Amino acid sequence: MTQLGLFDTSRGQKNSESQAAHERLTKGNCKQLQMYRVLGYVESAGQHGATCREVAEFMETGMNAISGRFTELKANERIEKIGVRNGCAVYITKEAR
Repeated sequence: MTQLGLFDTSRGQKNSESQAAHERLTKGNCKQLQMYRVLGYVESAGQHGATCREVAEFMETGMNAISGRFTELKANERIEKIGVRNGCAVYITKEAR
């Protein structure tokens, strides 16, 4: 797996809660680790794909805690949306196409 660049979705946010969350996550590369876990789950789902809800349940966290990683992976063109399942977008890796 290649190293992913972080795309800072909170850059320029005026919301103090968003800024505080960004600061907590960037300490110790927590964002990077979360991104690798999300990408790993989506990769393991293959052509079936995975939703943010499914990954959040697997990681035992809330969707809001990892939705930014999906945004970053999409921006880095590592995942793409292929449809909708149970009201959530379904993503696969580019390699799974």
